[in-house]
Amino acid sequence: MGDIKPLEIADAVLERYRSLEIKEPDSANWTVIAGIVAEDTRSKQLRVVSVASGCKCPGAIVGKEDILKNNADIIKDSHAEVLARRGFIAAILEDKGLLRSDVRFHMFSSSPPCGDASIYEELDGSLRFTGAKLGDWRRESTEQVLGKTRTKPSRSDSIYRSASLSCTDKMIIWSLLGIQGAFIKTKITLSSLIVAAPHPKLIHSLRAALFRGILDRTHTFANEFCIPPPDLSIHVIANHYSGPAHCTKTKPSHLATAWWLSSYSSVERIVAHTGRLLGARSDSTKHSRLSTNALFELSDSQYQTRSEAKINSQYSILRRRLASRLIADFPADHPRKRRLLAHHFANNDIDESVDMRGALPLAKRSKLSPLPAYLLCSLC
Repeated sequence: MGDIKPLEIADAVLERYRSLEIKEPDSANWTVIAGIVAEDTRSKQLRVVSVASGCKCPGAIVGKEDILKNNADIIKDSHAEVLARRGFIAAILEDKGLLRSDVRFHMFSSSPPCGDASIYEELDGSLRFTGAKLGDWRRESTEQVLGKTRTKPSRSDSIYRSASLSCTDKMIIWSLLGIQGAFIKTKITLSSLIVAAPHPKLIHSLRAALFRGILDRTHTFANEFCIPPPDLSIHVIANHYSGPAHCTKTKPSHLATAWWLSSYSSVERIVAHTGRLLGARSDSTKHSRLSTNALFELSDSQYQTRSEAKINSQYSILRRRLASRLIADFPADHPRKRRLLAHHFANNDIDESVDMRGALPLAKRSKLSPLPAYLLCSLC
C-alpha cells in the first residue's frame, strides 16, 4: 500500500460517516460502517468515494409481497459493504474522472464480512459463529462448516430467508470480476480490504479467517476459470472507533445509510427489511438512487440513445459461470437443487442472490416476473 497506512483509510471513512451526523431513532441500536476510498498514487491523497452503514436485508418475502418481482427497484441487501459498493458505482457513473490510471481503491469495514470469513477463533478458544445460512436449510447441525457458500443472516423460516449471498461470497465475486458491475466496461479492482477486529488480540485469528474465506477461495476460482488472480491485500486493524458500530448496544439497526460523491448532497436512509427509502410506502414510485433501475437510468443517461447503452458482456458471462460454480458449494443433498439455485442466481436477481424456495419442493412458490434483458446481469 505504499506510504498509505490502513489506519488512515479507516479514519477517512469513519470521519466522513461522522460528518453525516446520522441519528438512530433507537439509541440501543448498533450498525456496521463501510466505505470505499480513492487513493491518488502520486500525491498520496485520499478521497472517500462512498460510505454506508447497515447490517440487515429483506427476506425473500416481505409480508405478502415477493420482492423478487420488483427487484429492480428494491435494495435487497442493505449490508454496509454492499451499499458502499453501490454508492461507488453511482459515483463512477456520474464522474468518469475517478477512473484514472494513477488512482487505486480501498475498502474499509468496521466489522468482519458476514459468511465464511467471519468464522474465527475467539479469545477463549471457541469458534465465533456466523449467522449467514448454508444452502440446505435442513443442515443446521453443520452450519459452521468452513469454505461453503452462504446467504445472508436472516430468519430461520426457510421461505422467509434472505436470498442474498453473504458479504464474504460477494467479495469473492468482486475480487475476481471487479467492483464496477456490468454498467461500466472498465474493470475496477480493490487494492486492499481493511477490516476492524472487535479486539486487538483477535487480529491474528481474524486475518487468518479473511485469508481463508476470501483470498484462498478467490485464487481457487481464479485458477478454475483462468482469470488473473487479484492483487488484493488484506489488513486487519484494532477497533479504534467508539461510535455506534462498536459498543455494548444489543440490537442491530433496522435502518441503513448511504452517501456517495454526487451532484446531489442528500444522504439516503433505507429501511433494511423492506429495501425502500425511509418514509416511502409500498406503492410509492420514489425509490433509492442506488436501486438497479436507478443505476441503469444513470448509466443510460451517458448515451444519446438507449441502443448505445450496452452492458459489459464479458463480465456478465463470467458472472453467470461463477454463479454456477459458487452454488455448487452449497451443501444441498441433491444435484437438482443446486441447479435450481444456480438458475435463480444467474437469471432472477441482481445482487448475487438465490431464490431459496427453488430448493424447497414443499414451500409455496410464486411465479417470477422476468427482468428486461439489459437488467439480468446489470449490477453485480
